[in-house]
Amino acid sequence: MGNCLPFFRSLTSEQKVRRAKRVSPIQQLPMGVYDHGGDGGDGEDSVQECAICLMDLVPGNAIWCLPCMHQFHVDCIDEWLMSGTTCPCCRWLVFVRQPSYEMD
Repeated sequence: MGNCLPFFRSLTSEQKVRRAKRVSPIQQLPMGVYDHGGDGGDGEDSVQECAICLMDLVPGNAIWCLPCMHQFHVDCIDEWLMSGTTCPCCRWLVFVRQPSYEMD
């Protein structure tokens, strides 16, 4: 996620807790290594790009694969999911918020 320490220091305590709660679900996503996978069906090599940074996915790149099957660079989608809960391509809900039960 790059060097986000200065940004993290500027967050309120409540914002820090909210961001920390998102780290665990992100780490549960299936991580993989991008493999080109051949052509796009039309006989020509297809190149997939990360929809966040718009850079090509290169064989050997570390990627997260979301439940909707879209793939992104690890650093790109980590940062995206720290501020949202949907796929940047199709808006599929990546994480379902679990109800919190408080005991009185």
